[in-house]
Amino acid sequence: MTAFTDYITANLDRLDLGTFAITRAHAAHHPEVFEVRRNYETIRDRVAASHGAQPQVGEELAQISRLTGGYAIPDDACMTLEGTYRMLQEAHRLYKAEGGAGAAGTNADAARVQ
Repeated sequence: MTAFTDYITANLDRLDLGTFAITRAHAAHHPEVFEVRRNYETIRDRVAASHGAQPQVGEELAQISRLTGGYAIPDDACMTLEGTYRMLQEAHRLYKAEGGAGAAGTNADAARVQ
């Protein structure tokens, strides 16, 4: 297993609940949370299918970073949104640190967002 897949697996329940909960709580003012959830679900499914190997999820992580403005926490965010974005940001960091495919692209994407 990789640190990235270990992290996603260890936080699977929290990320599932968090990405779902923010679609309920924040959709009216932050419709991007639906796309965050959809990209997370793709990541989750690819991690499960990878059987511990590094999955190809660089584009999905880059998309989440773009959607969230580099994992910026909105002023009206609840603790669930903040925690969920922080966990996704950590997953992204681990993926890039392990040189996951698309990691170079995610660095460029993150630079554009900031």
